[in-house]
Amino acid sequence: MVTPEEFRAAFAADGVVTFPAAAVASLAIAPADAEWLTDVGLPRSAAPFLSFGDHHEINIPTVAELWGHDDRGRYCVIGSNGSGDPVAVDTAGNGAVVYLNHDNAFQRVLINSSVSKLAEALLAYDRLIAESQAANGTDAYLDGNVPAEALRKFVSLLATLDPPALEGGMWAEELEQLKGRAEAG
Repeated sequence: MVTPEEFRAAFAADGVVTFPAAAVASLAIAPADAEWLTDVGLPRSAAPFLSFGDHHEINIPTVAELWGHDDRGRYCVIGSNGSGDPVAVDTAGNGAVVYLNHDNAFQRVLINSSVSKLAEALLAYDRLIAESQAANGTDAYLDGNVPAEALRKFVSLLATLDPPALEGGMWAEELEQLKGRAEAG
């Protein structure tokens, strides 16, 4: 399990953002996940193209409030991805973190099964990028030039930590894109 200190240190360059306790209290999530959001936070910016806690998201609005999409209050927005899709906590999905594809009728796409698993996955992915850059230069990750051992470690961690995240969600998509960049390079 990742420690708060380890997490904050890894994302110190862009900083981490914590969410107001009153906003987090309204979420139907595990106490450890609520504590993570209020006490440790999430990175303002993290690969793969995720951001958290923007001024529109800091009070964790619903998708209905932010986008006008009637979700009956199910999805509470904590961030966004590089395509502008809301990243949200699924309050009817045991606190899973998802993104909602706004170009496809807000289709739900799993990122991780919980906030704490998201934090661990983001840190592991950050390490994968750092290892890639150390071995193959600053553009290594963008070029898909990721050492096989670094990729194996990330996939192994995710398979142990959060198996559903590899079964067709955002991480499965990201790994496919990474593989595609490697083959194209």
